[in-house]
Amino acid sequence: MSQRLDDPRSLPAEAYGAALAALPGVGPGRLAALLRNRTAPEAWDTLVTGDVLADPAVVEACGAKAERLAELWLEAVLRTSVNAAWDAIQSAGISVALHGTDRYPSALAADEGAPAVVFWVGDTSALDHRRVTVVGTRACTPAGAEIARELGRDLADAGVAVVSGLALGIDGAAHRGAVDAARSGGTGPVGVVARGVDVPYPRRH
Repeated sequence: MSQRLDDPRSLPAEAYGAALAALPGVGPGRLAALLRNRTAPEAWDTLVTGDVLADPAVVEACGAKAERLAELWLEAVLRTSVNAAWDAIQSAGISVALHGTDRYPSALAADEGAPAVVFWVGDTSALDHRRVTVVGTRACTPAGAEIARELGRDLADAGVAVVSGLALGIDGAAHRGAVDAARSGGTGPVGVVARGVDVPYPRRH
């Protein structure tokens, strides 16, 4: 029986999108293939039934690892409580949106590489402003960090959203400057985290 049908209460499609994104080895390309031409709950069910490998797009996205990934995904699905995972996401204050839905940030939607599922914490209105990415070396000098911080602050004061990867060094310094400006009315910054919004790295950022 499908794990979806076993759930004791109705869940939004975003809950299944989040669960799919957490599968081992899924990656953005494979996630997009799983969600192509099917809803997130339907995609979850195809993993339970084993029908996922009947989809040429999924097989192509998985390559030579297709059969092994299908096995890993089935194992993960059978031990996953979508209800519990969704409760944890909501308790952490994390928002989730599926590409093509109203809640999906419009600034990302038209991008060729837009992720099938996006997670965020905070206010996405910063994406509606002009944006500039500030990235640089992690091992910057104190002078470099100060310049980056001033740049981030000045950009935010001018209504520009600073986008960084929240890394050590230049990224973090520019972000701190933008945060300083946001406290006094400047545009808030955007941090893009590779490991998930619940596990930022470094943790102090």
